[in-house]
Amino acid sequence: MSLKVLRLALSPVPFFLLQTITTTPVHASMFESSIHLPPSEKRCLGQDLLGHTLMMATLTSEPGGPTISVDIMEDKDDQASQPHSANVQNAATLKAQGLMIFSESNQMEVRTAFTSKHDGIHWVCVSNDSESQGAQISVKISTGRHQNYEVLKKRDHLDPVEVS
Repeated sequence: MSLKVLRLALSPVPFFLLQTITTTPVHASMFESSIHLPPSEKRCLGQDLLGHTLMMATLTSEPGGPTISVDIMEDKDDQASQPHSANVQNAATLKAQGLMIFSESNQMEVRTAFTSKHDGIHWVCVSNDSESQGAQISVKISTGRHQNYEVLKKRDHLDPVEVS
């Protein structure tokens, strides 16, 4: 299995792809793309997140295509800026180290959301489960800071109906 890594951005700069970069600070960002994965390949997309940041990811294999597997993991600040190839391929090691956030295998579509606990790079890795067929995968990743609704409620004197 070969591994390709694409690092997307640093917070609070929104996602960027290849050499295109936007320097306007934002509190939320969205990345949407379609990627082709040859048989048995894995590709990782990285986003540097602050702690307590929401990330939502949806990865979908095209209809009639092979199933996919998705792993989401975090690197702490003191670790390398790309996933270690041994760790990316060994989910048990990541789980033991507390770095694996989410893992799902053999699905046509994977949807998940989580809130980062620590500052650092968070990796979304997708694998083509087929050994003979390439996969076209739709990727949607969005991130954003949580609002503390209790603080807003008190500060702006909102009723419960206005908060929800």
